[in-house]
Amino acid sequence: MKHAGPVRKELGFRTVFNMIGPLSNPFSPQFQIIGVYQPELMELFIKVLQSLGLKRALVCHSRDGLDEFSIFQITDYTFLENGVISRHSFDPKILGLSSLNKEEVYASSSDHAEVLARKVLNSESIAGTHAVALNAGAGLFVMGKIDTIEQGYQIAKEAILSGKTKKYFEDLISKE
Repeated sequence: MKHAGPVRKELGFRTVFNMIGPLSNPFSPQFQIIGVYQPELMELFIKVLQSLGLKRALVCHSRDGLDEFSIFQITDYTFLENGVISRHSFDPKILGLSSLNKEEVYASSSDHAEVLARKVLNSESIAGTHAVALNAGAGLFVMGKIDTIEQGYQIAKEAILSGKTKKYFEDLISKE
């Protein structure tokens, strides 16, 4: 798969590897989130995750075209829990967010993504902090650590704003 990366990038469009990659985890996780680039793929992916025997999984696509939870538009998702699939939508309006800058979230390159990530870790990007917290919150939800995505969002947002997330990353980097 790693050898296909440069070719995929050069092609400039999505290939079958974009679909296979998230499903080919050698560690056989019990929990997984996958974002898909087309809403029609959610059903296919959740059924594959079901057949792989995951305890809990979530496949999402936001209505503004993102393959992750969006802070700007409703995100549709399929959820797998104990073999049962359900369909849901998450409206970020329930988080009370307003007047967020999309430029703080969308990266145009890997270098730009690194800059945006550092801004989030330093609490210098309001929209970026909310976007990361929302997606981390979905992860906490899938892992069964909390009862709702909103609860996970609040926990993740507090971890970012308090500096705990930045400290965690700094500790990881210092161990290398």
